[in-house]
Amino acid sequence: MTDYTLFTSPTCHPCKRMKPLIIQEAIVADVVIDESDVMDGTDRRRYQYGVTSVPALVAHRDGEAIGSLVGVKSQTDLVEFFKATK
Repeated sequence: MTDYTLFTSPTCHPCKRMKPLIIQEAIVADVVIDESDVMDGTDRRRYQYGVTSVPALVAHRDGEAIGSLVGVKSQTDLVEFFKATK
């Protein structure tokens, strides 16, 4: 099973723009997204998955990243990402 984590920051304007679209497309794709605030120093997964920019959506299985989208993306990009990684 593929897990998804959305890495964002409360001060990131692209994150605020992309988050509703990502959540909407996740519902359509019938996947659950875990969210992580990179400003909260307690979540170490950003290092595990090599996240250096936000927003970042990482698909992972058994703790290994199998795909990611970083930055502002189109709805089509999101649909294709969920299809390819689900």
